[in-house]
Amino acid sequence: MKKKILLYLLLSGSTLILNSCSTPPEKYFGTAVLNTNLLIGFAGDGFSRQLESPSAMLSGDNGEISEMKRSEVVSSKIKQTEENLDKVESLRETDDTKDMINASLALYKYVLPVYKNEYVELAELYDNGASKEQIQQKTKSI
Repeated sequence: MKKKILLYLLLSGSTLILNSCSTPPEKYFGTAVLNTNLLIGFAGDGFSRQLESPSAMLSGDNGEISEMKRSEVVSSKIKQTEENLDKVESLRETDDTKDMINASLALYKYVLPVYKNEYVELAELYDNGASKEQIQQKTKSI
């Protein structure tokens, strides 16, 4: 009887330990797939419109509202993208998750250099008061 109880406790404990160590499928999906929704607008009208009319923010203690610089908007997008890439890279790859993780990594590694180069250049054009034609040409090239 004592052996059965001991065996039961050992199996129950092992199951709890194994379950606590494994990552649930929802976490894989949320990290590798759903977070890519934050890239909507990349190389399209969405992010370009966001740069045309950047967000406003409170500045200082007096509650004044100021427009964000385009470089701040792009820097924020880069930071967010890098953080999500790090999260995907930290996922443990299994036979079931390999394709999903690799597709997500490929997407982030494709998008990130464009944000760091072309979109930074576009933001500089906006921030430096470039002509509408220069901005449209850069936007079209992206």
